[in-house]
Amino acid sequence: MSGKNRNQNASSGRDAGQTVVTKEKMAACCKRVVHYLKTEKRYTQPAYSLWELARESGMTTKLISASINAYMGQDFFELLNRMRVEEAKRLLRAAAKSAEKVSVDQIGAESGFNSRSTFFACFRTYTGMTPGKYMILNEENK
Repeated sequence: MSGKNRNQNASSGRDAGQTVVTKEKMAACCKRVVHYLKTEKRYTQPAYSLWELARESGMTTKLISASINAYMGQDFFELLNRMRVEEAKRLLRAAAKSAEKVSVDQIGAESGFNSRSTFFACFRTYTGMTPGKYMILNEENK
C-alpha cells in the first residue's frame, strides 16, 4: 500500500477492507443480544463471557462488543451487571413478600454475581442503595 493510501485510510478511521456497521445493524444486534440474554437468563452465570455469547448467537465478538459500546453506551460486562441487578431486585421483591427467608448473599449468587463485594458495589451503583435496604423498603410496601 502506498503512503498516500495508508494516510487516507488512517484519516477516515478505517483500515482497508473494514466493514462499517450501521446504526440499524447495531440496534438489531443489541436487541437480539438483550432478548437472548433475558430469555435464556445467561447473565445469571457468573463466568459468562462475550465469547460464549458470540458462539451461541452466531454473531462475532467484535460486532457484539462494538454494538453494545456504541449503541448502548456501555460495555458487555456493564450490560450483564445491569441485568444481574434487575434480577436481584426482582428476587429481593419476591423475598420481601414471602414468608420464606432468603439471604441477600443467596440472591446475589442466584443473580449471577460471583462475590458479595461485586454484588453490593454493582447494586449500589445502579440503585443508590444496598440490597438489604432495597429488601427492607419492599417489606414495608407489602
